[in-house]
Parts: sequence; structure tokens; C-alpha cells
Amino acid sequence: MARVCVDSTFFDILPTGELTFKRTSVGLQQIVSFTTPGAFNFTKASYPGLTRVRVRVIGGGGGGGGSIGVAANATCSAGGGGGGYSESVLDASSLGASVAVTVGAAGTGGVNQTAGNPGGQSSFGGIVVANGGGGSAAAASTAAVGAATVAGVAGGTVGVGQIATPGGGSDAATAPNANASNGGNGGNAGGGYGAGGVGQGSASNGTNGTGYGGGGSGVATTSGLANRTGGSGSAGAVFVELYF
Repeated sequence: MARVCVDSTFFDILPTGELTFKRTSVGLQQIVSFTTPGAFNFTKASYPGLTRVRVRVIGGGGGGGGSIGVAANATCSAGGGGGGYSESVLDASSLGASVAVTVGAAGTGGVNQTAGNPGGQSSFGGIVVANGGGGSAAAASTAAVGAATVAGVAGGTVGVGQIATPGGGSDAATAPNANASNGGNGGNAGGGYGAGGVGQGSASNGTNGTGYGGGGSGVATTSGLANRTGGSGSAGAVFVELYF
């Protein structure tokens, strides 16, 4: 009599001796999430029976610029750009034993009249890469030109992947005179994974990006009021969907 070894992950043996296939044992079984900025590793041997992965990567959002209070003048700054998005479906056989994973950090907002910082790049090896959003330029003042405008910045540029989209650009900031000023909105992340912060006037600091890869907002300060700090972006992320 022949004997057959059966993997109980995929098959059941009925009381009658019949071999049946477990339909729930194939397809998407697990999502491995990397959402803390830093460097990690995806180890293929930790998932025996893996046949393919769907990798989704979001770059970090950029920070909005800060603003400074100056008598008889207003300053304003734009928001930071949203992180880009990339995705690929890969055969497990094409992956190395260990794949380096990087989660891009959020770009911090500018302090006083300084620029925001760009968001970091996120990646799954060099196979799937999403770029971080740009940081806002330093705030402009009405002192030099009578009215001030700071242009928005671009989101993360197109990265690497079977699908790759840029992050959303941020909105410009305007200060038409010393008593009227408003910061720009942050850009949204590519793929809809994060939202930009809402631009603020002189009453508060900037708002941070939300989700994954949202850009921080810009801020504004009217005549002689307190200095303001731009909103920070939100960090990126890497999601690895496991299929068996």
C-alpha cells in the first residue's frame, strides 16, 4: 500500500480517507506591515510555502515651512509635498533570502522663518521604491515686496514599481499685506494613503500630515505676532501581502 505525506496547511483527510483541498489555505494569508521609520529585513524563510508577494510602498511626507513675527510685516510658508506610491506583484522565487526594507521618515516642519524638511524614501530592496515629498521653502515676508507668495512644492517623484505614482504637490501660501496671511496646505500621498495638513493662519502652528506620506501644512504670522512652526509630514510605510 502506497503512503502519501500530506501538508495539513493545505489539505484535510476526511474520516472516509478522502483527501480534500483547503480552499482557505491559498490566496492572501497575511500582511506584514513596516510603519516605523528605519531599516528592517523581510526574511523569506519565515513564511514557508510563500508563492508570491504584493508589495506596496509609500514615501514620507515633506514638512511645511515656519514663519516669524515681525512688526508691520506678515510672513507665510507653503506646505510640504506628499510622498510617492509604488507597488509590484513579485514571485517569491525571485526574492533573495533576505530583502532590505526601508521606511522613510517624515519631514519635520520648519521653525521660525526656515524651510521644511523633505520626507524620506521608502523601499523594498531596490525592487519597489517610493520617493519622499519635498519640504517647503523658507517663509516669505511682506517687507521686501509689499505682498508675499511662497510657491507650493512637488510631491515625491515617480519611483520604481509595476505601478508608480508621484505624491501630490502642496499649495502655495499668500500674504497680501501685513495684516493678512495664510499658510499653504500640505500635499496628499500618492495612492491615497495619506492626507496633507490644512494650512494655518497666525493663530496656531502648522498641522501635521496624516496617514502615511501626507505633507505637513505651512503657517503664517501677521504683524508682530508669535513665531510659528510648520507642520511635519507623516512617515512612509511598506506593506508586504503574502500569498500561498
